Amino acid sequence: MQETIDPERSRAARLRPDFLLPGVGKSGTSSLYEYLRAHPEIYMTPRKEPGFFNWDGEEFTQRGPVDEKLYLAATRTLEDYRALFKDRRDEKVAGEATPN
Repeated sequence: MQETIDPERSRAARLRPDFLLPGVGKSGTSSLYEYLRAHPEIYMTPRKEPGFFNWDGEEFTQRGPVDEKLYLAATRTLEDYRALFKDRRDEKVAGEATPN
């Protein structure tokens, strides 16, 4: 029995990561991100540290200048997050790196 592939479902699946690269500052995530990005079968978001999972829809309450900078740079909507994967082509897997 041959399975039918739904093109819309397939497209939606490509607009999300297959893996996440978490970490902490100064732990080598930038280097690992660049190594993975250079691999021809791996798609990494063009912007490192989109921060989508950092806020979970919460409103920003300023704690300090660094927090405000992170919040303003964060990808906060699902639509914007999926847009990070719009250039994915034939890569076997896709990922993103937000180490904090």
